[in-house]
Amino acid sequence: MIDSTALADAGISPYEYENLSKEEKDAVDQILREIAKNSTSSSYESLYYIDYDEIPVDFDTFISDDQYLGKSTRNGQFLYPFWKNETKKIFSRSDINEVALSGSIGIGKSTAACIMMAYHLYRTMCMKDPQSFFNLSPGSEITYAFLNNTLSSSYGVGFNTVQSFLKESPWFLKHGTLVGRNDPTYYPEKGFGFLVGSRPQHTLGRHIISAMIDEVSFAPGQNVNYEKSKIMNLYTNIRRRMESRFMVQGHMYGLLFLVSSKATDSSFLEAYIADQVRKGYPIYVVDQPLWKVKPGAYSGKFFKVAVGNKYLKSRVIKASSPEDLKTQIEGLEKQGLRILDVPIEHEQAFDQDIDKALQDIAGISTSVVTKAFSSERLMKCVSEELENPFSNDIVTLGMNDNLRLQDFFDGSKIPDNIKGAPVFIHLDASVSGDKSGLSGVAIAGTKTVQQFSTDIDNVVETVELKYQQVFTVSIKAPSDSEISFEKTRQFIYYLKDEVGLNIKIVTTDGFQSVDTRQILSTKGYNVGYTSLDRTPDGYDTLRSAINDQRVVLLKGCNLLYEEITDLEKDNMTRKYDHPINGSKDAADSLAGALFDASKYKDEFLFWSPEDYSYEELNKKDYTQQDYQEDLRKQLFNEFDKYSDRSDYFDENILTL
Repeated sequence: MIDSTALADAGISPYEYENLSKEEKDAVDQILREIAKNSTSSSYESLYYIDYDEIPVDFDTFISDDQYLGKSTRNGQFLYPFWKNETKKIFSRSDINEVALSGSIGIGKSTAACIMMAYHLYRTMCMKDPQSFFNLSPGSEITYAFLNNTLSSSYGVGFNTVQSFLKESPWFLKHGTLVGRNDPTYYPEKGFGFLVGSRPQHTLGRHIISAMIDEVSFAPGQNVNYEKSKIMNLYTNIRRRMESRFMVQGHMYGLLFLVSSKATDSSFLEAYIADQVRKGYPIYVVDQPLWKVKPGAYSGKFFKVAVGNKYLKSRVIKASSPEDLKTQIEGLEKQGLRILDVPIEHEQAFDQDIDKALQDIAGISTSVVTKAFSSERLMKCVSEELENPFSNDIVTLGMNDNLRLQDFFDGSKIPDNIKGAPVFIHLDASVSGDKSGLSGVAIAGTKTVQQFSTDIDNVVETVELKYQQVFTVSIKAPSDSEISFEKTRQFIYYLKDEVGLNIKIVTTDGFQSVDTRQILSTKGYNVGYTSLDRTPDGYDTLRSAINDQRVVLLKGCNLLYEEITDLEKDNMTRKYDHPINGSKDAADSLAGALFDASKYKDEFLFWSPEDYSYEELNKKDYTQQDYQEDLRKQLFNEFDKYSDRSDYFDENILTL
């Protein structure tokens, strides 16, 4: 008989041992003797795999051998060594059925989850009769689910990736079929299937043994609590189904993957992980910065970053000497800030946008609400010479007075080059109470910039548009009147007909501006609708232009500067808003005009306003037809320099 110490090492109590049959005791004794002698047991292996048609290969073989995923992973080289080690840990522990993959972007979380899903499917398909083993009725489909915020994302991130692996694998092709002609879908044999969904009802009636819920912290919508509860509902539905169907003798064979890059410290995944760890549940968490996953890509030199909290901003620590650095660190640590060593290769990204870099590169959650713009970077964009043509930041005029917007406007302050450049005007409209914001932005050329990237070995340079603020004003109604949309339209006519601006498009934001768009359209203006509240795209574009120094702002626009630098970004919803008792009418109008201009990148990518003479464009007797024809000729002369791109241009794009 085996002694009690060997039984205890195997996790078997004397009571459990005594209640075994003679044959069962003999089997246990044989296994424990083999383990004591060889550290392994062939008897245990044969007993463990009695329910298998074939013994599954180990993970290294699975990803490197061409019979399995070797063709898709370059014989295993496609997967970082970090993920190979983590995956082997996950599959070596029988108590792990929940894996949270978090951290920075670019470390291959989704790809690693897809490979682990494929390996789990492979091991389960090796069983003789999976439905019988899990006590499911014959013919029941065992499902692998891929879920995201939208159906299209569920297909693109998870399902399609796994499909590409399986369709390149001889083993899977031998044990399944391809259905369809142009882009066939792989279906496993033995009653296995796939589910792609985005809502709890998509999981109803399905026997889900494994699921990948991707980007769980980035649910759409403005009601964060609702989105959290929706994700939790989806998660608990799947978790419940796994536990009810795939629990065998206390062991749960299912495996659930929660995948997300870092968002905020109150995002679903962050809060859920903290809760599971606090309760002591066996969730396996992978949460690493980019440089831990790809250590071979770095020089070994670091700089210091102080990671902020909900009260203090994060900052890059700049020091004049080692002693100064030590003093700063001691002071910051006393304030409760965490000091992070970051590879020097990422210093530019942290200087440009520290909150985004902390999330994307360091894999560190930020506070829910942060300041959206750096006042230091914004002021670097302000011109020392160019002034706002409007005499005041705020102009008060209504429907019952004789004032006009042009009465407060000095057209001589607009440079000649802007009069020939395409100008984009956006109106953030208000009837009364709030102010209306009105801005014009011109395309002023191009600039080569380095794009933010986690791939430090492949710095991406792109040619982006440069912009120049033409004017900004906030319009306020008198207490006894409303803002006049007609006066705003008359001002736009004035800009075109008397100042000579080349107005490419006029956009507005609200339903109350439909009439303005309709009237401008009948006058021959190109009009459109642009909202700064529905999506963060407009302000994201403005912030990128400011961080890259691709926009020239007019000096003296103090209200505009204040509104922009006061803006707060909700890192959960990714929306921008003003603080309590603040405003953003002028900021909305500038961001809207610049965002409109950015949509014309392809049309003006090779446009160089510095090369043109605008003397003729400013003549009073210069007709609109002459103006268009002359500018068209100048543009085509410029495009002749790019004869190798002649197929890119079309006369239609120059209809101004």
